[in-house]
Amino acid sequence: MKKNIWLPLFFLFIIANGLFGIEVKLIKSSTLLQKKVILMNIVCFSVTEDEMLIIPDSKEGNIKLYNIHGDLIKVWGRRGRGPDEFLSPFYCDYQNPYYIHLDAMTSKIYIYKRIEKTKFVRINEILCLGCMSDVRLFKKNVLIGGYKVDRSGKKYSLYYKDFENKEIHYLLPIYLKYGFKSANGFDRKYREISPIGTESFFYIYNDYIYHVWEGRLRIIQMNLNTKKVKFFGQETKNYTRPKVTKGILQARNERKSIKERKEKQKMSWVRGVFADNEFIGLLYNNYDKASSLWKALLQLYSLEGKLLSEVKLPDAVDFSMRGPSYFYHKENHHLYILSRRLNESNYLDEYEILKYKIVN
Repeated sequence: MKKNIWLPLFFLFIIANGLFGIEVKLIKSSTLLQKKVILMNIVCFSVTEDEMLIIPDSKEGNIKLYNIHGDLIKVWGRRGRGPDEFLSPFYCDYQNPYYIHLDAMTSKIYIYKRIEKTKFVRINEILCLGCMSDVRLFKKNVLIGGYKVDRSGKKYSLYYKDFENKEIHYLLPIYLKYGFKSANGFDRKYREISPIGTESFFYIYNDYIYHVWEGRLRIIQMNLNTKKVKFFGQETKNYTRPKVTKGILQARNERKSIKERKEKQKMSWVRGVFADNEFIGLLYNNYDKASSLWKALLQLYSLEGKLLSEVKLPDAVDFSMRGPSYFYHKENHHLYILSRRLNESNYLDEYEILKYKIVN
């Protein structure tokens, strides 16, 4: 009789704790070869439906195309202000057949249409003064993270424009981004938390936008049509919420970036969010003193906002707090991570593409 009671309870425990059926498998890893070119500074990348890697190099001022095996296919653009020249190509996104990237130094988003395997034609550009975060494509619109004020004086941190740059559609009030309950609270208290950082990440799936700020493990879900907002996210034993310490303030006052960096190594930093028809994913990183690298962790939530799983991705590392960067293909549940290490023999950055399959 006791066995009959405990067996159903055991299965209920498994289901309730999200331990049933979710796996994150590393299915491919490829080193990006640098025999013909050097990868100088990569912050973001995109992956096409046929697994072509589009990689803006913010220091070189060009775009490098690799295949999924790590072979260089093509380089386009160069550093400058002329046609097909860029000063600092940074955040990017690809949704068949369109590709965009933000040039951080000119505050312009360039829009391209892919017409052949390696040929992208520029079709327009959007000026986005105050851009300080991610950019995303949906339909023929560009979703932009930045500081924007509407005609009534309301402040926003997320908005979108169409490809023709005709109209701004305001979405997320800036006070919600940082976790304040009102605009007045944001105006009074923002300076106290600003040293944590301003970077945010977002993703759009169907009628929902998912938004995260680097300084807090909290997902904001917004319905694109109704603007209704929902919050969820669960801090675990692996996560240490960032805070403004005396050490950070002192380092800023003394302009000692190394000291500030060491203070921030004691905390966890949210690095991305994505979604599909089965779950919502959140990425954050922790600093590992033994390896002197930032290591990625992945949380998976149900569509209702319940934490299902948290896994460490030990192969996904970066020596910069910004990384590792990622791209998600919602159609096949493939998560791509750009892992970076420093080669101490030649002091070059070594990049590796890691391809994970999320199986639910």
